[in-house]
Amino acid sequence: MGNIIKALELCKWAPSGGNTQPWAIAIEELTDDSLTINLSLSKQCKKNDILMEAYGAGALYSLGTLSQTVKKILSKLGWEISQDQFFTQESAYECCAVLKFVQTQKLSPVWSDIENMLQDRRSNRNLYLRTPLAERTKKDLSNLLSKYPKLKLDIHEATRNKVAGILARIETIRCQNQRMSKEFLSEIHFAPSQTGLPYKTLSQAFWSIAIMKLWKKATWLRFIFFVGGQWIFRYMAVDRPIYHSSALVTIQAQELDHESIYQVGQYLCDSWFLLGEQAYDVQVFGLPIFSLLSLLHPNAKQILSGKDRNILLQTQTELNKLGIDITKPCLMFRCGIAKKEALLTPRKPLNISVFKNSQPQIREQI
Repeated sequence: MGNIIKALELCKWAPSGGNTQPWAIAIEELTDDSLTINLSLSKQCKKNDILMEAYGAGALYSLGTLSQTVKKILSKLGWEISQDQFFTQESAYECCAVLKFVQTQKLSPVWSDIENMLQDRRSNRNLYLRTPLAERTKKDLSNLLSKYPKLKLDIHEATRNKVAGILARIETIRCQNQRMSKEFLSEIHFAPSQTGLPYKTLSQAFWSIAIMKLWKKATWLRFIFFVGGQWIFRYMAVDRPIYHSSALVTIQAQELDHESIYQVGQYLCDSWFLLGEQAYDVQVFGLPIFSLLSLLHPNAKQILSGKDRNILLQTQTELNKLGIDITKPCLMFRCGIAKKEALLTPRKPLNISVFKNSQPQIREQI
């Protein structure tokens, strides 16, 4: 049990949107050769539903990345997955996954190696070399899809800058809209924090960080800066990083359902491990999540102006021509060899519980 809990504690390094880490883990059964774990979303997650959360889609993506991280780490202890069940509910926040393992061999874990493997999978927002992806890498990414029949993959090389230009419009909406920009700024922390995005990890220019600090202190200033400075985040957050990369990749589900969203997160995590083993860095773009929500969220009309919605519809049309449907679950990430190592983003301890004789015993968080 001690090794299992220690392994699960390292799963805090699984990637999540905005570094929110919205998870809860429960060990439901442990015998000499079998293990059952329940993965769910924290109760706080639903309370914090915001436009960028995509009505629970962002959290479900993260649940998928946690699932694959748990499998990867427990395999280092000799536990192999025997069953991965996803239980869908009406609300995305009520969905959960049950993972069942069998112990095929008893391995002595090297904790430092496992932790380094996970920490190296940090989101690198620095500029990448523009060297094209190796053919082997593209083939490996495509082969991963055999595990996920509901998904498809597009690797944008020649068209990546065109896609970036279209996505940049979405970034403008996010920054210009009063509520959206407030939520965007709430994700960024200018002091040490275990959740959210520390500003040092954003790889923004000094003057860009200075402006964000001003917006944080006096949000009414954002409108003054946006008159002549809308291009700042379009260029710094979308155009520039995508241009300086090997490729932009789209993971696309065929249907709009909770299990498909969960699988997109699983594929993201698998591909991240694969790319890391081949010395590539990764940065995820959640802008398609925002687009999906903006068109479908029941409160969208109260949050977005008619101009915003028209831009999103135009964006949807143009991306459709490139084979991307933002009304279906999708994520994007850029990959390449980074020019500079990424900073390590802090993580908070996971909420891990052990169920014994149907009575939950909540373990204190370390």
